[in-house]
Amino acid sequence: MSKTNIKLLTSVAWLITIVCFLRMSLELFLSQIVDYDIYRVFNISFSDFLILTLILIVQYSLLKKLSPHIDIVRHIVKDVKHQKLILSIITFVFVLIYVLIPSQFSIWISLVLHASLCLFYLVLNYFTVSPFLKVAFLILFGAAMNSSLIFWIHEESNAGRHISYAKQLAEKQDTIAENILTKFGDIGKTISNDIDREDFWERQWLENAYLASNYRMKVEEKVADGKVTHYQPILTFDKSLIPIYKIYFPDNYALSFKPNTNFTGSIYSPQLPFKNLEDLDDFLFAVVDNSNIILSNSHAFNPYILDIDLPPIGKGEKIELEGFDILAYHHSKDVFVLIGEPLSEIQVWISNFAFFFSLLLGVAIFLEIIVLFILKKNIVNYWQELPIQYRIQFILIGITCLLFFIIAGTTFLFLDQNNATISYDRQVYVSEGIRKEIMEEEEQFGKSLSDFSVLDLAELGDKKSCDIDFYRADGSLIVSSFATAANSPAPSIIDGEIIQKVAQNQSLVLVDKQYANNNESYLRTYFGIFHDGILEGVASISSYTSEIGTSPYIPIVMIKLLNVYVFLLLISWGGGLLLIGLLTKPLELLASRLSNFKLGKKNEKLTWKGDDAIGQLITEYNKMVDKIELTTQDLIRSEREGAWQIMAQQIAHEINNKLTPLRLNTQFLSRIVDSLSPVESETIQRITNALVGKIDGLSKVATQFKLFAKLETPEVKPIELKEFIKHFIEAYKQRQGIYYNLKLGLEGEHNTTINIDTQHLQEILNNIISNAENSIPDNREGMITCGIGTQDNSVIIEVQDNGVGIKPEIIENIFDPKFSVNSSQTGLGLPICKRIIEFYNGQLSFETTEAEGTSFFISFPNSDN
Repeated sequence: MSKTNIKLLTSVAWLITIVCFLRMSLELFLSQIVDYDIYRVFNISFSDFLILTLILIVQYSLLKKLSPHIDIVRHIVKDVKHQKLILSIITFVFVLIYVLIPSQFSIWISLVLHASLCLFYLVLNYFTVSPFLKVAFLILFGAAMNSSLIFWIHEESNAGRHISYAKQLAEKQDTIAENILTKFGDIGKTISNDIDREDFWERQWLENAYLASNYRMKVEEKVADGKVTHYQPILTFDKSLIPIYKIYFPDNYALSFKPNTNFTGSIYSPQLPFKNLEDLDDFLFAVVDNSNIILSNSHAFNPYILDIDLPPIGKGEKIELEGFDILAYHHSKDVFVLIGEPLSEIQVWISNFAFFFSLLLGVAIFLEIIVLFILKKNIVNYWQELPIQYRIQFILIGITCLLFFIIAGTTFLFLDQNNATISYDRQVYVSEGIRKEIMEEEEQFGKSLSDFSVLDLAELGDKKSCDIDFYRADGSLIVSSFATAANSPAPSIIDGEIIQKVAQNQSLVLVDKQYANNNESYLRTYFGIFHDGILEGVASISSYTSEIGTSPYIPIVMIKLLNVYVFLLLISWGGGLLLIGLLTKPLELLASRLSNFKLGKKNEKLTWKGDDAIGQLITEYNKMVDKIELTTQDLIRSEREGAWQIMAQQIAHEINNKLTPLRLNTQFLSRIVDSLSPVESETIQRITNALVGKIDGLSKVATQFKLFAKLETPEVKPIELKEFIKHFIEAYKQRQGIYYNLKLGLEGEHNTTINIDTQHLQEILNNIISNAENSIPDNREGMITCGIGTQDNSVIIEVQDNGVGIKPEIIENIFDPKFSVNSSQTGLGLPICKRIIEFYNGQLSFETTEAEGTSFFISFPNSDN
């Protein structure tokens, strides 16, 4: 397999890996790997946050490799014959992988993913030029892609979950509870009549996590008249239409199981989901029957319940309700369910975009710093080498990020402290309210602490959203809102120091922070119940800190703050680009003018309004233009006069060199003519040949000066260089004393055709080979090699000799028109070659080693360019 095919397969494999990872990581990210709440992005745990960061690190690294691999595939496919076949095979492989790998993605989400990757490639290659902008665009693209796909996937899955959850919530029956209660009925058949029924069934209820989490149990001693079925769970309803399960026993008692209608968390219960609806806590819901809310976890819908336009029975319809995105499901004539989220779709997308943007920005900074350390670059030197526009951007972004962390940290500390204060005040307020109600019960009905039942405390606890425990004056548990003292998971005794403090101050409320078995914090409050100034007992209330005060709103405030700062970061980013443009545009214009600055020509001045630093710089540039123009004119005048003097001397020298022998031969011929003696014809022929040679020399001098002064309009035509050089060298091979060699460093069918005038090419080669011949000393066997090769888009001719080389002190003068190392030459050979080669956009260069030889390199553009 050729290297090209291996390269193509490798790049295609990389592209498949990139697409598959992006697809699968997002899907697993939502459904299996982490518990990510798109509505509360800061509710993510630390371990899940690390997993997400790792996913983004891999994602960032793969996206950086996307563009190079697509470029490789494009360039390879572009040069092969069967382009459509190869592209069809690559497309088929992508489709096959999509079909074979299980996915929750719908086909249109996959198409959007592929289209976004293509758009990312196009923008990255055609609209961004600097590495900094490419990284910035990659971060923006990654954040937008992740937030969009996660939001769309979540919306698709939620659409199904909303309707499924609504149908199950609307059903009055709870099959899970019914199955458990059926077993309870079987247990009731085996128990004896002399046991403590309340204690026994309370233990059975507490031992079942599902019932303990979602139902309140009560043992009823009196049974309604009428024929009933014993040992089987029966679904009944109270006056508010709330469903209640009952199990009747022959001994004139029954078990009653009423659902927790408000789903308030208890520190004592495991909180298994109602009807095994795992993600029910992610939604707000309310079940309405005959205008009564019979089941809910929020009061947010209460004011609008009766104003909703319901869809047809059996149908669900998404509606907006006072800022809530909810599904209204019409179950039956009098029953409907509202379920949804408290945030709008745009807010959700912006929150997730800000979250992913921040993470990707951190990932990019981290990875680029790691790369710098791996490459062993000094960060200080690297910073100093960065262009000024990049440093300005880094400073602006760094300042914005630093401000965000400072303000976010201080805001979080403020909110946390404020929440602690509010939670404390709330616990004290609730404690005072419960103490007041207890005292009222005692005054009106003469109830002592031991007279309160579990259900009494449960109803009071439901109203106050807390758990309540009563203790005697000696610290032992009397009863709790969860169960009786014998079975309650509440502490069976409280510390004597707490009792002592409470006994000393009748108005004292002690608030203590503790942790439940699930490591979630809760506040536990103690206060005394006094009768005639004597401590009767101690009441304790407990509430999760996440459900009181401002705890539920801290993540919302933080994500809104993050949204604002990401928005500010993007503004500072754009403002930085604008600022950089304002600063660098005049500097770039100035640099362009300086790079194109030409002596002897009219150079345009710059205009700038204002006397700032840039204005002063441009003013100095304009002054420089004026001064250089004046100086250039003087210099040109001086150089012109000097050049004419030198050329006059050179022309006079060359003409005199030819005229002196011409004059001598003419005088000799004149003397022969004047003499009366006979003259041999050979002598006349020799003299005339000498005269013609000198005249030809004068003509050559004139021709070279004319050619150097101005190239005539050439007859340009394509010349196949290999064939031309072969024939040219053949003519030289006839000469004696020097060995000529032709070397073709070409493989395959490389094009060596150039566009040039034949006479000009011959003039170049004649001059360079003539110089090569002259450089070979008489005591050395001469060797001249002419080679042809290609490099990039140019054809290279190399003429190499084994002469004496060029001395270092004369190298810099070798192309001067007045310079020649041979007194028999005009000194215009190499200057003429250089002038002709540059006329055809070529280059002439050389390499020399003294006493060993010289190589001249002639470079011409390929005729395809």
